[in-house]
Amino acid sequence: GMKVEILEKCASHLRAMLHALSHVHGEGYHIIMEDELRLLAKVTSQAMRDIGSKRIPDEQSLHDALVASQKKLETLRNEGATRRFYLQKMIQFFAFYHSAQFICEDLLRYARERKRINSKLTK
Repeated sequence: GMKVEILEKCASHLRAMLHALSHVHGEGYHIIMEDELRLLAKVTSQAMRDIGSKRIPDEQSLHDALVASQKKLETLRNEGATRRFYLQKMIQFFAFYHSAQFICEDLLRYARERKRINSKLTK
């Protein structure tokens, strides 16, 4: 059902993230948005564990992490901070970020849908 579909989508996004990371060359590359990406990783991995344990993921945590990452990226772009990176590095970052963002959005959609279904069942 919905649980399997969401987790399959997450696995697909994770493969894309792995692919993006496997093409990073060089050393000392500073990860932009490191804190925001770590938070996204933390809340999405917890949400996947929640789904596996038949719990509804924490909608607010997913939402907050997604908004924080979007705000940080907007700030960096407005400041021109992303211009200092080579195009290939930016492509790798955006491929990774895009997948992380979609995982969070998929899990958020799952949490909202499960809450909606559960509220119907309890009425």
